[in-house]
Amino acid sequence: MVKDLLSFSDCGQYFVHCGSDGKLRVWDTFSGNLKQEYTPNLHLNTPCTCLTWVSISENSIYQNQKRKRKLKGNSAKIIVLGSKEGTLALYSLSEGDIILTLRDSNFSSVLDLSWSKEGGIFTVDGSNVLHWDLESKSVRSNWKCKENVTQVAVSPSGDLCVTGNINISLWDVRTQKCLRKFMGHSSELCNLTFINEQHFLSCGVNDRHISTWTISSEDDSPTGRFSLGDNIQGEVSILLENNTALHMVAVTRSGTLLYFTQQLNGKVIKSIKPIQKVELVNIDNNSQANSTKSLPVICGQLKTSSVISVAYGFYPNYGFQTVSVSLCRDNQTVCVLNPEAKFVKAVSTNCKGDKEEIGNVEYSNRITSSASAKRKLGKPGEVTMEERLGNLCIDMKDAPGIATTSILNPHNLSHLLVQGLDSKDKSILESVLLKRDPKVINETVSRLPVQALLPLVQELNNMLHRKTLSTIVATEWLKVVLREHASQLTADPSVQTYLSSVQSLVEARLCLLGPLGSLSGRLTHLLQQLDSDGQGWRNQADAVEPIVLYQEKDSSDEGGSIGDGDYESEDKWDELTDEQLDSEPSS
Repeated sequence: MVKDLLSFSDCGQYFVHCGSDGKLRVWDTFSGNLKQEYTPNLHLNTPCTCLTWVSISENSIYQNQKRKRKLKGNSAKIIVLGSKEGTLALYSLSEGDIILTLRDSNFSSVLDLSWSKEGGIFTVDGSNVLHWDLESKSVRSNWKCKENVTQVAVSPSGDLCVTGNINISLWDVRTQKCLRKFMGHSSELCNLTFINEQHFLSCGVNDRHISTWTISSEDDSPTGRFSLGDNIQGEVSILLENNTALHMVAVTRSGTLLYFTQQLNGKVIKSIKPIQKVELVNIDNNSQANSTKSLPVICGQLKTSSVISVAYGFYPNYGFQTVSVSLCRDNQTVCVLNPEAKFVKAVSTNCKGDKEEIGNVEYSNRITSSASAKRKLGKPGEVTMEERLGNLCIDMKDAPGIATTSILNPHNLSHLLVQGLDSKDKSILESVLLKRDPKVINETVSRLPVQALLPLVQELNNMLHRKTLSTIVATEWLKVVLREHASQLTADPSVQTYLSSVQSLVEARLCLLGPLGSLSGRLTHLLQQLDSDGQGWRNQADAVEPIVLYQEKDSSDEGGSIGDGDYESEDKWDELTDEQLDSEPSS
């Protein structure tokens, strides 16, 4: 499964993203503009699995001696990329290109990497830990782990190293011996970071909490648990003051940024709740209803203990905002104007005491924005039930009683398509795949994750074997999928089965195209001949004049006088009869 890799630089000026398309994009957070875009060659075989920012001297990287003398030991901002084929690529922000590629044929992949100024770069490939030497361009040392490892973190001094998948192991880098083991996660690790020389933190994919550990105590259980309320997304940003005051920022999948503070002076039994929640809301002043829309936070970094750099929005249109956190007020709102001239609110909610937080509800096309833990009915900015029902409907025309206020959102359709592919719901798949708008198809396909490509190709393959309408629509979707995700499809050998089936189907139908065209032409010619022959006989019959014309008289005309005479004689007969009756007595 390929995930989106997101990270702020140490200074907070740059933000890097490497997604399923294999392209590396770097934004300038001060101006909000895309600074660089690069496609590494290593993504053609396998996509990137991890990345991190490092600050090292370029003299230790370049092999050209003339280039070394020009640099004079200057530090450079380098992005280290790891791939599943076992390659480490160092991308220079100043050069705009990959300046060094490291690889050891004895090791298969790079699942995670970590860097410290004193220790250097450490990677794991699933069963081994590798310590790289940039000067010699090779592996300095490596050791094998007894358990499967997918995460690695090195201490600031470079003397200690922790690895883990579900269980965590502490290693001495110099002796390569396992010192301790920690257990406390129920799912695979997705974050592993050293806080200082004595503490480190970890988080599982589905744990919904961040655990802190200490190596100075013999207790193998976590010293504290920071409650998230949802699954974590992206990296965890930490800031340590006076070596004991921990400030931490984490982002959840619902698009909410959580801010924590804690003193590292002992074990905490209860779950540590966030001090503040930060959410971004886009207010559309142009619409008559003055509607609001949530903007999901995707990444956050602590500049100071009270200033946070926030990245928000949907790929590839990311926005950046600096939010000042104030603990003196319960509800703090920061209003800014983003580059697209849209009004954005940064809503920060102060969580005090042991009050339970209202759980966030995820809609199909946007993340719910809850400005406070409790809302009063009729409060300004509250999302009505009608708007929520409208948000749940992808096609507004299908929602009874809801006005059509917006066009189709490709981000919503991509999420709905992923849900339909996972659940194999025919109604959901038809509601998305039967849309024929080329713009909607292009935007939806470009936003799909890599893990959804294989089920989508399989579903389109099934549609191609159906009736004419399904075949036409499936052809349009498949054409866009092959154009947008050609590199990922060629790297997956399992796609060949479905694409070969499509190719055989196309070839079979092309073989029938000639006979069908010949049959169609013959039928058309035959119908034209029949029409012309029938019209000619009708015209010829109308043109011939008859030799003899016989017209039969009407029988009513011939017997009309007889009938009248009969009636007249009867009247006379009746009259004579009356006279005779009068004259008979006299006679």
